[in-house]
Amino acid sequence: MEKNKLIVYIGIAVFVLLLLGSILATSGFFNKSQSSASTGQTSFKSNTPKECQPPEGQDTASWKEHLGHHDNTKYCLDYYT
Repeated sequence: MEKNKLIVYIGIAVFVLLLLGSILATSGFFNKSQSSASTGQTSFKSNTPKECQPPEGQDTASWKEHLGHHDNTKYCLDYYT
């Protein structure tokens, strides 16, 4: 009888751990990348023209500053949040 109780308790513990893990996984708890809100950086909209998107490896804050220095690219700033 004691062995059966132990198996039931282990089963309950495994179920609770799996449930907790799935809740944390769906909430983004395990996401290693930082969101734009936590880093203070802005992001661009999905319909942003290619010439307005930051080059690979460039952060959006410095790219926005770069765009703002040129009259012909200031319109690109409208695509950033």
